[in-house]
Formats: sequence, C-alpha cells, structure tokens
Amino acid sequence: YLHTLVGVYALLIPATFTGVVGLLYTLFRQRLKGYLQHIETERLNKDFQNIRGTLERAQMFLHAFNSAHKADKAVSKNTHGEQQNESSQDVVIELEEGFEDMLERL
Repeated sequence: YLHTLVGVYALLIPATFTGVVGLLYTLFRQRLKGYLQHIETERLNKDFQNIRGTLERAQMFLHAFNSAHKADKAVSKNTHGEQQNESSQDVVIELEEGFEDMLERL
C-alpha cells in the first residue's frame, strides 16, 4: 500500500524506525540495564521476605507442636508410646533447627 504512494522510498520508513530504535537503545542501554536490575533486585527481596515470613510461621507452628508434644509425653505412661513420642519429638526438633538455619541464611 505504501509503495503506491511513495514508490521505492517506501523502504525508508521501516529502515528509519529501526535506526531510531537502535540509536535510542545504544544511547540508553546502561540506564535501561540498571533499571531492569533494580526491578529484579526488588522482586527478589520481596520474594525473600515472603519466604522468610513463611519459614517463621512454620517454625512457630513446629515450636507450638513440640511444646504440646512434650505435654502429651509427660501424661503418657506407655513405654512403646514413649518411644514413638521420642522419635516424633526428634523429628520436630530437627525440623525446627533446620528452619532456624534457613532463617539465618536468609
């Protein structure tokens, strides 16, 4: 369609557009790169904060579970049940320590 209006010079329109966009990119490349890195850093910080909050809530849940489990263990009299309670308590303690380690690393 454009060829009928301007003839052979129709190719100058897309070439000019490509040249202007390339020139703008060349001039503002560092600024654009810094801006995109800043956006990515903010997104990662927000993700880490969400992960940290989730781990803290899980740690509080495990701590509450461990405290309740200790109270149940004090009431329990069955030796076989005590062995299961000790095994479950060991798992909870290991998980709680793992959460503490992850929170420190974040």
